[in-house]
Amino acid sequence: MQKAAREGFATACWYAFTGTTIPGVVTVNNGGPLEAGNVNGLRASDLTYAERAGAQIAVDFVKLARRWAIPGLEHCYLLRVGRPWLCARRAASSATTPYRR
Repeated sequence: MQKAAREGFATACWYAFTGTTIPGVVTVNNGGPLEAGNVNGLRASDLTYAERAGAQIAVDFVKLARRWAIPGLEHCYLLRVGRPWLCARRAASSATTPYRR
């Protein structure tokens, strides 16, 4: 992925592949853009950045998988792009109160 980043593609810190119940479909999750730094999940501008960057990473991953003929992904395409999820809680209360869902 370092080569891809040098070539101008949007790349992520990490990628994870998970099988689905749909034959021939895998879920690809990514850890967000390498250059993101700290993203504040409570600021609208940061959330917009994270969503747009994640979508670009997904598009570029498909381009790379096809161009580089990654085994099993030579003919892949993007089925959909998910939204980033936010989970925030007050740190001060977590020290004295157990976290509950």
